[in-house]
Amino acid sequence: MTTGDDPYPIRPVSSEEFDAFHTVDMHAFHGSPLSEDDRQVVTSRLEFDRSLAAFDGATPVGTAAAYSFQLTVPGLQSVPAAGVTWVSVLPSHRRRGVLSSLMRRQLADVRDHGEPVAVLYGMEWAGKVSAYQTGRRTDVPANLRPGAVVLALAIRRAIEAGRREFDLQADEVPYKMQFASQSRPLVQVRAARATLVEGLRRAARWCVRRLRSVTSKSSPQA
Repeated sequence: MTTGDDPYPIRPVSSEEFDAFHTVDMHAFHGSPLSEDDRQVVTSRLEFDRSLAAFDGATPVGTAAAYSFQLTVPGLQSVPAAGVTWVSVLPSHRRRGVLSSLMRRQLADVRDHGEPVAVLYGMEWAGKVSAYQTGRRTDVPANLRPGAVVLALAIRRAIEAGRREFDLQADEVPYKMQFASQSRPLVQVRAARATLVEGLRRAARWCVRRLRSVTSKSSPQA
């Protein structure tokens, strides 16, 4: 199913199309080709009927997939959940709405599978885990918080694995602040023409930073 709002046609891929499917993910995450043994393992576990690819002609330019599993929530209840994976877009096709259209289609499929929860975690590099949000249907009982459970388990697993940082990404929403021990500002980048006004602005900012530095050094220590 592809809607009129999708920039490119979206459909599941077949096992014969796996290599092209994997190529998108490999380019997006700077990966490497799979060995034959690894390829067999991956293709044996991938649920091809739950795979999705956005096509530009005959070429996949964006991908997503889901694994079916059960998630235990408070009260020792189990609910079906979709493990979101393989989310990637070719660098040549970013900022064209490919990812948004894939996510809309995938969440619609998750709903049609009767799964109240979709889960996506995360990235890990140099001892740091970068986490994404979980999503759920709005008709799930308010006393169930499967997303919070998954997040807490992910943090515990990261600690047990000796990871130095668990980054909840941007926004100071309440559920993130419940878990975060500290916050830091994001990097800000400003581009401007080299005009007289811009030169004066930079000079003023340098003077302020310099003044703060001198003031902090001259302040008596407690």
